[in-house]
Amino acid sequence: MSFQLVQVGATSTGKTVRKLPLLWRVALASILILSVLIGLIAIPGANAPQRTDAHSISQVWVPAGCFKMGSDPAQKSFVFVQPSQQPAHAICLTHGYWIDQYDVTNAAFDAFMKAGGYSHDEYWSAEGLKWRQVQHIAGPKDCTTLSSAPQQPRICIAWYEAEAYANWRTQSANDGLVYRLPTEAEWEYAARGPLSWIYVWGNAFDGMRLNACDNPGCRFGAYEIALVSKYEKSWVNAYDMAGNVWQWMADWYDPNYYQRSPKNDPTGPTSGTFRVLRGGDMGNSQVNDRSAFQYGHPLLLTLRFYFLPDSRDEHTGIRLVGAISS
Repeated sequence: MSFQLVQVGATSTGKTVRKLPLLWRVALASILILSVLIGLIAIPGANAPQRTDAHSISQVWVPAGCFKMGSDPAQKSFVFVQPSQQPAHAICLTHGYWIDQYDVTNAAFDAFMKAGGYSHDEYWSAEGLKWRQVQHIAGPKDCTTLSSAPQQPRICIAWYEAEAYANWRTQSANDGLVYRLPTEAEWEYAARGPLSWIYVWGNAFDGMRLNACDNPGCRFGAYEIALVSKYEKSWVNAYDMAGNVWQWMADWYDPNYYQRSPKNDPTGPTSGTFRVLRGGDMGNSQVNDRSAFQYGHPLLLTLRFYFLPDSRDEHTGIRLVGAISS
């Protein structure tokens, strides 16, 4: 391909000024603008800071920012939206935070057990301690038939156990961070980003990009929990924010909370009966669940599910945030 300069006249110094043809100038300008836009879009997550905590757990940084939380039923990409996911509303996280890059693994949770996590009462809240004593809980539920590899997610964890594990990480790391379960807003922002995508990768569903029952290898009832880091990562490089296992949130569940949620740093209701879970699991399917799953399409990043805090369901895991202590 070739082009010729166009002579357009002489300058005051007597030199001839030559310019590219208009079509070429427009094309080059378009390429420049597109490059800038691509650069702006690629900035989130492309060079996201990462760290490894005192227990060799990888975390990624989520910068302060705003996004649209919840579901807008007018947007065609949303499937089977429930009232608890509405209305879509502007949320701002005014402080950045660290979040575990992966679901807490068997290896990571084993460290808590070996450190006496089930015998040191100081890691447990009053409600958690009461549950442990009344139910004679001396250790985790045995779910090794489903998840036993060191780098598979730890499952069958009650909310109380997740809380105790977080307290242990705070006290044992002693690094100035407070480790805890994420709020719904923190989790959803880390998953969707400032563009408010409804899946980790965008707004069009692709069952091959997450561990769920929408890929050719899945047969409902014969699915497997994948190793962490095997499937898609979010805009801040957090893996498995959808599919594989559900993740406990810090928030109490209230189906009407979005109607009165504050804009900045919402933490959920002050009390309740159930705790929230997010993200879906390996057995969920977009096709099957459009009508069968009464709570909505579970693989949407906006879906809100809930269990009693003492539930040790085999589809449930955790990931923590590391908040900078104020």
